[in-house]
Amino acid sequence: MKALKIVVNGLSNFKSKTLDVDFITSKKVNSYEANNNVKPLFNSIYKQNSMSFVGINASGKTTTLEIIESLLSIYIDNDSISFHGNLAKNFSDELKVTMYLLDEKKDNIYLINSTIMKENNDSTEPKLYFYDEDLYSRKVNKRVNRKNIFNVELYNHLQNRKALNNSYLKNEDSIFSAILNEREDKRGKVFELINLTDMNVFTYYMSNMTNESFIRYLDPSVEIFRIKDEENYRIKKHTLPKFEIKFKNSDLVHTSDLTDLGDILSSGTIKGLNIFANVVKVLLRGGYLIIDEIENHLNKRIVTSILEFFLSDINENGATLIFSTHYVEVLDEIDRSDSIYILNKEEVIKVKKLSDRLGEYDRADKKKSEIFLSGVVDTVPDYQSYQNIKKDISQFLRGK
Repeated sequence: MKALKIVVNGLSNFKSKTLDVDFITSKKVNSYEANNNVKPLFNSIYKQNSMSFVGINASGKTTTLEIIESLLSIYIDNDSISFHGNLAKNFSDELKVTMYLLDEKKDNIYLINSTIMKENNDSTEPKLYFYDEDLYSRKVNKRVNRKNIFNVELYNHLQNRKALNNSYLKNEDSIFSAILNEREDKRGKVFELINLTDMNVFTYYMSNMTNESFIRYLDPSVEIFRIKDEENYRIKKHTLPKFEIKFKNSDLVHTSDLTDLGDILSSGTIKGLNIFANVVKVLLRGGYLIIDEIENHLNKRIVTSILEFFLSDINENGATLIFSTHYVEVLDEIDRSDSIYILNKEEVIKVKKLSDRLGEYDRADKKKSEIFLSGVVDTVPDYQSYQNIKKDISQFLRGK
């Protein structure tokens, strides 16, 4: 199942109370981009292999990624909405979600319109539930193109939630769960590193991978990195592993619990290992990896390497990297301006594609970092605000 488009209405902290995100290209695709920057789906429809959300601090990047992650998890991984209570902070009473999804196995495009309600309770967290839903479908054929793929009138209505006489459908589960339950492959496709901490750093650690190649790339001084008593660990379920770490030019072998790895390895190495472990799973399953502030603790070369996994022919299954950054130089590695979203926030969060923002001035020969740093798209801190800070610091230092 591949996401094609998400539209969310009723968001109290977004411009026009709306978030609109395309997972397919809106600009022309050159032949050399296929199976690199983009993945061909059918006809002239291509899926973006990376999507970036760019803005200064407090521009709404994390909030946007959290919403996207929640909805992908609900409509692709079949999560209950009760697992995604963080949605509640973004609306008052009612949220309307429109999802377009491609079932590649059955050549069907699904459209789901969901109304999500919030039940406030003074003593507990708000409860979210599906109030009503409509499910539509459309068969993939030669007539489906980029101009009409989201034309609601061309879809056939399949079901209405309220009209269903199904006592087994919980109000926390989408009507689309019936379609998802028919899948042969029910493995998770959505992985998030939004609130990354050292505590969850090896959630997806896979001992059958050549992890030493990863750690030597991240920290060349490490000679050995492995699970201690690995066979024993495999037998004992629901236990956290211990790790053995040895550095070059040292005979000392460190033994560390999961929670103490930060005392031996750098934050960048730990974050990099976690990302690489997730990258392997996502590439294998053709899923979605969502990373907030991808540049934190990592140098540009490592971030570029992560991007290259998704923007090259190694990405055979059409996995998607969704990330936020305020390190605009990273964007020079991304060719497509219709895969980059700009975020600004004054009173509300504004989210817009770079290609739409630039319009006729969207040129492939212009470095994206230069566009952002020039301030043309309002992604650098306001100069007057900087002058005010400078003045306040100067007065403080003079004791005034």
